[in-house]
Amino acid sequence: MKMVQEFALDRIEGRPGSEAREEPRARLRRAGKDTGTVVPGAVLEAQLAADSGWLLFITHDTPFEERLDVTLIDRSCRIVDMASFYGLYTTGNFRNLTLDSDKSVVFDFFSDHAWRVTLLDKPQFRFPVARLTEPAGVHRRFGFTRHFAVAAARRAA
Repeated sequence: MKMVQEFALDRIEGRPGSEAREEPRARLRRAGKDTGTVVPGAVLEAQLAADSGWLLFITHDTPFEERLDVTLIDRSCRIVDMASFYGLYTTGNFRNLTLDSDKSVVFDFFSDHAWRVTLLDKPQFRFPVARLTEPAGVHRRFGFTRHFAVAAARRAA
């Protein structure tokens, strides 16, 4: 993987008066052109190119309950997999993104928590109950496969 600057987000405005209830969404643009993909979130924090597509780190710009979505898109800019980092009354700050290997990255979110995201060589079976398959604070949509794994990480001292 390598860090790139190929994408941008155009926030989709909600209906008047609905801002407090709606999660932010944005249109994904590549090289200035609309890809036709709508992603949850508002701020594109980082983007990495991989063999299978791109890994995007998108926050929601929500004070006091910030959320981070790690989204894998394929070469056609379709969402392949997504994991969301959030908790009630818990804020996060995305920072310290580092390449850990050619298939994994480490970053900080939720105060002093470090996380590792590792791209898988092929889709893996996933039991669709987050409490049994994902670390606390990590949520995924219902589904039986995943294309990347999420784990707590330790930073080298």
